[in-house]
Amino acid sequence: MEFNTNVKGQASIEFLFVMLIAIVFIVAIVQPSADLASNSTKDVANLTQLKISAEKLASTIEFVSLSGTGTRQTITITVPKESTLKCDPASNSTKIITEYTALSHAQQPIIGVNGCDKDTGICTNTIILQSQIMCEGNKPEVAIPEGQTLNVKVENNGTPSIQVTFI
Repeated sequence: MEFNTNVKGQASIEFLFVMLIAIVFIVAIVQPSADLASNSTKDVANLTQLKISAEKLASTIEFVSLSGTGTRQTITITVPKESTLKCDPASNSTKIITEYTALSHAQQPIIGVNGCDKDTGICTNTIILQSQIMCEGNKPEVAIPEGQTLNVKVENNGTPSIQVTFI
C-alpha cells in the first residue's frame, strides 16, 4: 500500500479552515447579539434607576408640600449615565421630566417601551405633581456620571411653590 506524500497536511489544512469558519461565525453572528443583549439589559436597569430617582423626588416634594410650612428634607438620588432628570423650565411648574438615551438604540430601534422614540432612542417620562415647584441651584438640569449621586433639598417655606434645590 502506497501513500501519497503530497497530501500529508490536507487534514490539518481542512481542520484550520473549519476553525476559521467557526471563528468568523462567532464574530459575525454571536458577538453582536451578545452586545445587543448586554446593552438592552443595561437600558432596562438604567431606565428603572432613573424612574425610581424621579419617583423618590416626586414623593418627597408631595410629602414636604403636605407637611406644612417649615418642612425640609434632603434626599440623595442617582441619575444613571446617559440620563437627565430636570424640572420643567417654567416657573411654578408641576412637572419632573426624565430623559434617557438608550445604549442599544445604535444596534436596534427600541420598540414597545413606553415613552421611547424608536427613531432617536430617547426615552422621556414626565411625572405630574400635585404641588407647584420652583427649581433652583447650580444644576436645575441634572446629568452626572454613572454611579454618582446627587443631593436634593426640598423645602416648604410658605410660598405657593415648593423649593427644589439641586446641591
